[in-house]
Amino acid sequence: MAPQPKRHLLPTFFATVLVLVAAMVWMGVQLLRQDRALAGQRLREQCDDAADLAVASLQQQLSRTEERLTALSAALNSDLTVAAGAFANRLTAGSVLLVLGASGMDVYPERRLLFVPDAARPPSAVLALFAEADALEFRRETLRDAIAVLRPLTRHADRAVRAEAQLRLARCLWKSGDPDTSLAAYRDLAQFRSLPVLGIPAEIAAGEGRILIFEARSDRDSLQREGAALCEGLRSGKWPLSRRAYAFYRNEACGRAGTATPPDPPETVALAVAAEEAWANRGAGGGGRRIVWHENTPILLVWRTGVERTAVAALGRRHIEANWLNARLGVRIALSDPEGRIVAGAAAQATVPQTVRLAAATHLPWTLHASVPVGSGALPARNRLMLTALLTLVLLVLAGVYFIGRAAARELEVGKLQSDFVASISHEFRTPITALRQLSEMLVSGRARDDQERGEFYRAMAAESERLHRLVEGLLSFGRMEAGAIEFRMETLDAAELLATVVAEFRKSADARQYQIELDNGDTQRPRVRCDRAALTCVLWNLLENAVKYSPECRHVWVGLAREGCRAVIRIRDSGIGIPPAEQKQIFEKFVRGAGAKSRSIRGAGIGLAIAEQIVAAHHGAIAVESVPGEGSVFSVLLPAVE
Repeated sequence: MAPQPKRHLLPTFFATVLVLVAAMVWMGVQLLRQDRALAGQRLREQCDDAADLAVASLQQQLSRTEERLTALSAALNSDLTVAAGAFANRLTAGSVLLVLGASGMDVYPERRLLFVPDAARPPSAVLALFAEADALEFRRETLRDAIAVLRPLTRHADRAVRAEAQLRLARCLWKSGDPDTSLAAYRDLAQFRSLPVLGIPAEIAAGEGRILIFEARSDRDSLQREGAALCEGLRSGKWPLSRRAYAFYRNEACGRAGTATPPDPPETVALAVAAEEAWANRGAGGGGRRIVWHENTPILLVWRTGVERTAVAALGRRHIEANWLNARLGVRIALSDPEGRIVAGAAAQATVPQTVRLAAATHLPWTLHASVPVGSGALPARNRLMLTALLTLVLLVLAGVYFIGRAAARELEVGKLQSDFVASISHEFRTPITALRQLSEMLVSGRARDDQERGEFYRAMAAESERLHRLVEGLLSFGRMEAGAIEFRMETLDAAELLATVVAEFRKSADARQYQIELDNGDTQRPRVRCDRAALTCVLWNLLENAVKYSPECRHVWVGLAREGCRAVIRIRDSGIGIPPAEQKQIFEKFVRGAGAKSRSIRGAGIGLAIAEQIVAAHHGAIAVESVPGEGSVFSVLLPAVE
C-alpha cells in the first residue's frame, strides 16, 4: 500500500511559523518603544537647550531695543528725526516708534496709527483774527461782508491763518448761494492737508464741505466718490484724529458713500490703543515693559524716559515672531502673558513635550514655551524606518510561508492522488489476474466438461489477457508521455474509416457486449486527418470505454463524425451519470477521478483522459467535454482536417 501523506505536519509547521512571527512582532514593538522613549528624552533635552537659547536671544533683543530707546530719549533735536527714522526702518508692519514730548507725540513711520490721543494732537491756530468774520457770518448774517473780511486773510503770511480763513470763506460762499466757487475754495483748503482747522485736519474739513454740497445738489456719483476717498484716507491713518473723531468721520464718510463701514484690522486698532496707553503713562519712571491687550491682540510697549522726551517702541505680534522667534534646533517657541494668553508663536498641544521658562525666572515680560512641532524631528523618521523594515520582514516571512504551504499542499494532494492511483491500478490488475488464475486452475484440474466449455475458458482467458495488455500499455504510454519520449508515426488517414474500425473492435470487447454502439460517419463529407493510428485509436478506445463505464443504466452510446470548417470533429455521447461543472476541467489532470466514479465504485486509474488530452494536443487538436449531471456527457475530439 502506498504511504499516506503526513498531513498532520502542516498544522505544526504553520503553528511554529505563527509563533516565530508573533515573537518577531513583539520584539519589534519593544524596540520601537525603547527607541521612542530614547527619542523623547532627546527631544526634551533639545527643548531645554532651545528654550535657554531663546531666553538669551530675547533678553539680548530687549536690551538692544532699550539701548536704542535710551539713545533716542537723550538725542539732540537736530539728530532725532534721522535716528528715529533709522529705528523705525527695522520695524515690521503692526509696530511703531512713538516719541512723546511736551508739545505732542511724533509717530515713526508716519500713518501707522488710526487715531492718536487727544492731548497729543497739534494745537490749532489762534482764532482771535476771525472774531469779526465769525460775527458777521453767524450773528448779523451779512455773508458778503464776511467774505470781504476773509479774502485778505487767505493771503496771510501764517499758513495756519490762511487755512482757517479758507475754510470760513468756502462756507460763506456756499451759504451765499455760490456752490461752484465754494467747491473751488474747498479744493484750495485741501492743499493744507493735515494742518488743523477748527480742530480737524484741513483735508477732512474740505471733504466734509464738498460732501454737503454734492448731497444738496443730488450728485450721487460725486458724493460716493468723495465719501469713498475720505473713508480710505481715514482707514489708512492719514490724519491725526482722536479715537472719537476717527470713528465719527469714518462712519459719516462711509455712510455718505453708501457703503457699509468695514471693520478695522485688529492689530492696527490695538496699536493705536497702545499709543493711548503710552501717552497716558508718559514720564512714569525711567523705563519699563508692558503688554497691552485689545480684543485678543497684544502689543508690547518698551519705553525709556529722558530729560526732554520719552521714546516708546510699540511692538506687534508679527515683529516679535519675525525678528525675535527664529526657529532654533527645530523647536517651536511661544510666548504667553501671566494669564496664559499667547502673545507670540503658537500654543503647543498638551501631549507634545515642551519646556517652560517662567517670566519671574527670566525677567522677560512673557513666559516662554519651547515645544517640538507635531510630526517633526528624527523620531517619526526612525519609527517609520524601523516599522517599514519590520513589516517588510514579516511580509517576506508570510509570503514564504504561503508559497511553502501552497507547495506542500499541492505535494500532499499529488501524494493522495498517487496513493489513490496505486490502489486503483492494483485493483485493476488484480481483477484480470484473478480471472486468469481461476480459469487456468480449472483447465489444469480438468474440470471442463467438454471442448465447447474448454473453448469458452480459452476465450475468457484471451479477453482477460487483452484487458491486462491494455492496462500495461496504458501505463507504459503514460510513462512515455510524462518523460516526453513517445514518438508518433504520422500518416494521412480517412477519419471515417478509422472511427468505424475502432467502433467495430470495441463492440467485440467484453465491456461493450451488453451496450449498443451507434455510429454516424456522415454521408457527404469524409474528412481526412494526419495522425498516428495507434495513438488516435487509444484516444477513441478510452473515450468509448468511459462512455460504457459511466452509463450503468442507459446502455446506449452514440458516436458521430462531422466536418466543421477546417476541422474534423469526433463526438462520443452517452446518457450516463454526467460530470459536475466544477470537475470538467480537473478530469483531464493525471490521477484525478470524478466524485461520481468514486461514490459508485467505478473502476479506473485516472490517467486515461490525461493521456488522451496529451495525444490530441500533439496532433495540434483539442479535446472538450459538455456534460450535465444525471443526463450524460459529450466528449469531442477536434483535429485539423487535411484537404
